[in-house]
Amino acid sequence: MSAFLSAGAKSVAKCIICNNKTTPGKKLCSDHENLDSVVAAEKQAAMEKLGEDYNLLDSSCRSCQGNIAREVFCTNLYSSDGKLLISRDCGVYFKRMRAVAEFEEAREDFEDFVSAQKLDW
Repeated sequence: MSAFLSAGAKSVAKCIICNNKTTPGKKLCSDHENLDSVVAAEKQAAMEKLGEDYNLLDSSCRSCQGNIAREVFCTNLYSSDGKLLISRDCGVYFKRMRAVAEFEEAREDFEDFVSAQKLDW
């Protein structure tokens, strides 16, 4: 029902700092336009932090798997003697999946901001 109601609605571009109206396609209002490089640097730093978090989790998965050069395939895997090698309910695996999704979202947000503000980043 909400998709039906919002289908004809026009979105208003708002400043990401103060929520005032902006020119269409821009992310910052005229009051905050001078802060575009600061905001871009903060978004880039946040994106890099998420990338570092993912790399730590990925390294942990690779070392648990026993081979740091191979892609991580995490499922219930049993050895020939019946010993569980990798658990499907591994908390690190799911944190890693969430971290990669958050990183991709932050990367898209950063790229959208840079392109909207027409920054040479």
